[in-house]
Amino acid sequence: TSNNNNNASVADDFADSVQSLYPIDREALKLASPTVVLTQDLCGVCAPSTAEVKKALSGTNTSTRSSTADTVTTATDSVKVLSLEPESLQDVADTFVTVADACGVHERGIKMRDEFMSNLKLLKDTVDSALSATRDKNVTTSTKPRVLLLEWLDPPYDGGHWIPGIVAAAGCEYVKIGSQSSPSPDSWNGTKSKQVTWEDVYDADPDVVLVACCGFDLKRNVKDALGASDKLAKLRAAKKGRLFACDGDMYFARPGPMLLHGANISAQCAFDGLDRNVTAAVQSLDFAPEDDDGWSKVDVIRPSAGIADIEDQGFNEVCWAKLHQEACSAGQMHYVDPSTSYHVFTEVAHKKRGTCCGSGCRHCPYNHEKVRADLKADVIKQPSFLFKRADKSLFVVPESSSSISTDLERVKILFFSGGKDSFLALRALVRQGMEAHEGIGNAPFAIVLLTTFDATSRVIAHQDVHIRDVIKQATALDIPLVGIPLHRGTSESYVDRLRRGVELISSSVGKDKSLTLAFGDLHLSHIKEWRDGALGVDLKYELEYPCWKVPYESLLDDLEASGVKCIVSASSTDVVKEGEMFGRDLYNRSLKNGVDGFGEEGEFHSLAQVWEVDRKIALGL
Repeated sequence: TSNNNNNASVADDFADSVQSLYPIDREALKLASPTVVLTQDLCGVCAPSTAEVKKALSGTNTSTRSSTADTVTTATDSVKVLSLEPESLQDVADTFVTVADACGVHERGIKMRDEFMSNLKLLKDTVDSALSATRDKNVTTSTKPRVLLLEWLDPPYDGGHWIPGIVAAAGCEYVKIGSQSSPSPDSWNGTKSKQVTWEDVYDADPDVVLVACCGFDLKRNVKDALGASDKLAKLRAAKKGRLFACDGDMYFARPGPMLLHGANISAQCAFDGLDRNVTAAVQSLDFAPEDDDGWSKVDVIRPSAGIADIEDQGFNEVCWAKLHQEACSAGQMHYVDPSTSYHVFTEVAHKKRGTCCGSGCRHCPYNHEKVRADLKADVIKQPSFLFKRADKSLFVVPESSSSISTDLERVKILFFSGGKDSFLALRALVRQGMEAHEGIGNAPFAIVLLTTFDATSRVIAHQDVHIRDVIKQATALDIPLVGIPLHRGTSESYVDRLRRGVELISSSVGKDKSLTLAFGDLHLSHIKEWRDGALGVDLKYELEYPCWKVPYESLLDDLEASGVKCIVSASSTDVVKEGEMFGRDLYNRSLKNGVDGFGEEGEFHSLAQVWEVDRKIALGL
C-alpha cells in the first residue's frame, strides 16, 4: 500500500484503538512465560502500548514509573515490563544498561553502551581525519554536507529523535526543517519527527537526501522513492545524483545497536562521489555494512522529453561517457572516473589488446564475447548476447524447415521485458511465422529477443524483474537474447544504447538481413509516437506492433491458450498485489476499480513464467 494510505489508516486506527493495530496473542505470551517484556510508548503506532502489555499479562492497569525518566518498570506476576523511550543516541545507549539490569547482567550493558558510544565517536573522528588528509579540497570540515532524512514521503516527515545525532556522527550537518541549526554532536538531543510540506523540503535545500521510511526495507523505500519522483526530482540533491534510499527498518527506525550501522551508511551516502578518501575510510571500519547493503542511489531525474515507459538515462555535466569520448578522441589509453577516481581503460586500449579479456570491462568493443555465459547477467557493461541456442542458429518459425533458414531475408527484434505484453507480442510474431510458412502473409523471418536493464541493479525498469529472470525465459523458449545495460547519469542516451544493441544483432545475423523492431505496446499512443519518431524516423528502423489495439478479451484468450502463468512483479495500486497471478479475475477486478485491466497505464507489471510450460505450447508452435 502507498505511504499516504498507510499514514491515513494508521492515524485513523490509532485514533480509535491502538489495540486493533497490535493485538497480543495472550495464550502465546502465557506459554512463553517471560520474566521481562520490552515495549515502548515513544510512538503510538510502532508497538503495543505498555497498558496493552500489562492487560495481556494480568489485566492490571496500575504501573509504577522508575527514577529513570525514560523507563517504566511494572511488576505483574513477577514479570517486569520495561517501556523504553529514548530520544537521543545517548538515550538509546542508556537503554542497553536498563535492559541489562533487568536481566541481571549489568556489566554487559555497560560494555555495550560504552562500545556503542565509542564507535560513534570513532566514526566521526574517521570522517574528520579523512577530510583533513584528502588531496581534493572539495569538502572541508567547515562545509559539511547538509543531510535530510525523510521518515515518510506521503505526507513527508523529517527525521527526529536520534536521527540528527546519527547524521552528526557521520560528520555531517543535519537539516532539521524549521530549525536554524543542527544539534550539537556532544548533546545529540533530537526533537520529534514532524509532518512537513514539500515546499518546506524545497526551501531547506539539503545537499543529500536519505529516504528511510519507518518500518520499510531497502527494496520498498527504493520503490516508494521512484513512486515520488515528481516530488523528489525538484530537489537539487536529486538533480546532482545525491538522493539515496536506505533500509529504514533495519538501520534507522529501531533504537538499538544497528543505529551505529545507520550512521556509517549516512556517511557513505553523504560523501559518495564527493570525497573518496572519506568513503574508503568509513568502509574500512569494523561496523561498516557490506557493499551496498542497506542503501542504494536512486535516480528520479528524467529528460523533459522522456516518457515514463522509456528507460532513458539522466544526464550529468561531468560523466564518464563524455570523458571516455574525449579520451578516445585524444588517443588516450585511460581516463579517471569522476565518481571513483579509478583509472578506466578506454576503447582505444581494448582495441590495442586485440581481444576481449572476459572481465566485463566498461568499454569492451568486443561485446563481451569471452565473458562466461553464467557471469554475463552480473558483469556486462555493453550490449551482449545473454543467451544463444546450442547450435548458434536463429529462431525461425517453423523450426523444421531448413530451407527457410537458408533463404531468410528478415529478422524481427522483439523488445522483451519479460511481462505478459511482450510475451503476447512474441506469440503474435510466432503466428505470423506459421502463416508465412503456409503461404499466408509475408516471407519467413527470424526472431531475436532484446531487453534493456539498469547497469547497477541489473533490474528491468518498471517490471522490477532481474535480468536473470529474462535469461531464464529465453533459455526455456530457446530464443536468442541480447541484453543492453543502461548506465544512468551519463550523456549516453537510451537511443544511443539501443543503436549499439541493434548493430550487434545485425553483425551477428548478417548485414544483408533486413531488421524490424517489434514492441508489445497495446494502446498508449504517446509511447508509440515516441518510438515512431525516435526509432522509426530518426534512425530509420522499420517498426511493428503486433498487439496494437487488439481487444483485451482476445489477448486474455491467447494468454490462457498458452498455459503460461503471469505473476505480478510490481504494482503501484492497492487494487493489485505483488505475487498475484494475472488472469480474468484480476482483470475484471481492476476494471471495476477504475484500473486498466492490463495495467497499461503503469499500474502493475508482470513476469511470464514460461519455464513452467512445454515450450511448443507456450509459443503456440
